[in-house]
Amino acid sequence: MAEKKKLELNPYHRFSKAEWAQYRDGEPMTLAVADIERLRALTDPISLAEAEELYLPLSRLISFYVEAAQAVHRVSTRFLGTEDTQIPFIIGVAGSVASGKSTTSRILRALLRRCSRNPRSSDQKPDEPKPGGGHEGMCGREGGGMFRCPSRRRGA
Repeated sequence: MAEKKKLELNPYHRFSKAEWAQYRDGEPMTLAVADIERLRALTDPISLAEAEELYLPLSRLISFYVEAAQAVHRVSTRFLGTEDTQIPFIIGVAGSVASGKSTTSRILRALLRRCSRNPRSSDQKPDEPKPGGGHEGMCGREGGGMFRCPSRRRGA
């Protein structure tokens, strides 16, 4: 990945499976075949190789986004002189019925939990009660999956 690509002024990028897999950039696979079999839905025939090619680059990118969001939050709290509290990094997974939302959420959650940059994550279904109170659904619909990667406190 030493070669830099020209930046296009387009928010959407297209990758072949092989091109996307290169963005793994040496990130170690922390899941085993048994983990993938346990995490996938019965009707979702994802293999360990597919998880490595698709989800490792995505979990790596998400980790960079989490780190950047944490850095912005630290700068903001320092500037405003406010307490540095934990803020969630929420990821929503959307798709039609039986499209792999739950499998995607479970595999990404497992990879992000094992990533040293994002040691904690939680899973919250769209209509589960929010921690600490009310039952306003996160999307107002059943299905799908959401998880959040809480930011760490400075120095944690």
